Amino acid sequence: MVFKVHSRCNINCTYCYMFNKGDEAFRGMPRSVPWEVVEGVAGMIKDDHACNPTNDYSLVFHGGEPLLIGHDYFSRIMAYLTQELASIKVRYTIQTNGILIDSDWIHLFQKFNVVVGVSLDGPPNINGLNRKGFDGSDSTPRVLAGIAKLQESEVVFPGVLCVVQPEADGAETVEYFLNELGIEWFDLLLPDYTYEDIPDNWDDLQVRFGEFLISAFDAWFPHSRRGVSCRFFDSLLSKLTGGPSLVDTLGRDGLGAVIIETNGLLEPHDVLRICPEFARDTGIQVGAGALQRFRESASYRLASNLDGHHCNDCLTCDFFSVCKGGHYIHRYSRKGGFLNKSVHCKALTMVMNHVYDKLSHDTENIEANKTVLDNRLPAANSSISVTTARR
Repeated sequence: MVFKVHSRCNINCTYCYMFNKGDEAFRGMPRSVPWEVVEGVAGMIKDDHACNPTNDYSLVFHGGEPLLIGHDYFSRIMAYLTQELASIKVRYTIQTNGILIDSDWIHLFQKFNVVVGVSLDGPPNINGLNRKGFDGSDSTPRVLAGIAKLQESEVVFPGVLCVVQPEADGAETVEYFLNELGIEWFDLLLPDYTYEDIPDNWDDLQVRFGEFLISAFDAWFPHSRRGVSCRFFDSLLSKLTGGPSLVDTLGRDGLGAVIIETNGLLEPHDVLRICPEFARDTGIQVGAGALQRFRESASYRLASNLDGHHCNDCLTCDFFSVCKGGHYIHRYSRKGGFLNKSVHCKALTMVMNHVYDKLSHDTENIEANKTVLDNRLPAANSSISVTTARR
C-alpha cells in the first residue's frame, strides 16, 4: 500500500506523472493527510488482518514529498500506527527526494524502523537536468547531503530509484552509484509516457534509452554476484531464467498497488493518472472493510489483472513471456486503450536481446547467475534454462 501523506512537492521534476502530465487532481487534495484518514488506515489494516490473519503488509509513505508533513506530525502518525498495529507484521518504508533529511528525520527513521529510499537520477550533471527547484535551482547538492546523512546513520537505506535520462550514460550512472556513493542497490525506471505524449524524436530517444540500459547492464553485471542489486536487471535475469519479476516494466500482468490518497480515497496504481480515460475513482474510503471492497472494485480488478490485454505484436514476439508487453501505462492510447505494445518496446527489445545473448554465451556462469537470482528472488525457477525461456 502506498500512503500519500502529503500531496505537494518541494521540487518540480519535469517528467513527474503527478504534477506535470496534465492531471490536476492533486489541487483538490488536502496538503497533509487528515488525522481521521490515519485512523482509517489503521482500522482498515486491522480489519483486513482479522479476515486474513496470515497477511503481512507494506506501507510506503509517499507524496508529493512525504517529508513535507513535518517531524512532529510524522512522529505522531508513526507512534499511532505502530501501537495500533503492534500485533501485525507491517513494513514501513518512505520514498523521498532526500532534500529535507536532517538529524531529526534520522532519529525518527531509526526510532520507528522506517526503511528509506531516495530518488536520484545519476551523477549531478544528469540529476540536475530535470530535478530542479521551483526557482530553477539544481536540487542535487541537497539530495546528496541527505544521502550522506542516511549513510552515516543506522537507518536502513537500501539505495536509490533512478529515472533513465536520454542524456545519460548507463555505465557512468552505475559506476557513480557504486564508486562515488557506495550504493549497492538501485532501480532503473523508464520515464512515463503514453502514445498521447511521446516527443517527435521518440525513435531517437528509444535508441538512447536502449543504449543506456545495455551499458548499465554491462557495468553492473560483474558486480551482481557480490550482492550489488539492480531491481530492473534482477527482474530481467529472473524472467529469462523462468522466474518472477519485481517491476511493472517486465513480466507482470497487473498493477496491484493500493494507493491511499491524502483525502482517504483508495485508488489503483498512481501512474494511471496519466491515462485520462481510465476510471481511477473508486469512491472507497479507508476504514473497516475498505480493502475487500477495493479488491472487488472494477478499476482495481482491471488494473491488477491484465492477462489477455495484449496486442498481436506482443503475443507474437519472442520476448513476450519476458516483458509481457511492458508497463501497462506505457501501452495506453486514446484510440487503442491498452491494446498496444509499450512505447518503450524498442529500448526493451534492445536490452533483452543484449542480455539474452550475453547469458547464452556465458554458459560456464549460468548456474552461478541462477544461484544469485535464487537468493534475491526466492520464487525464481532456476531449473529452466536461459536458452529455452525466451518466449
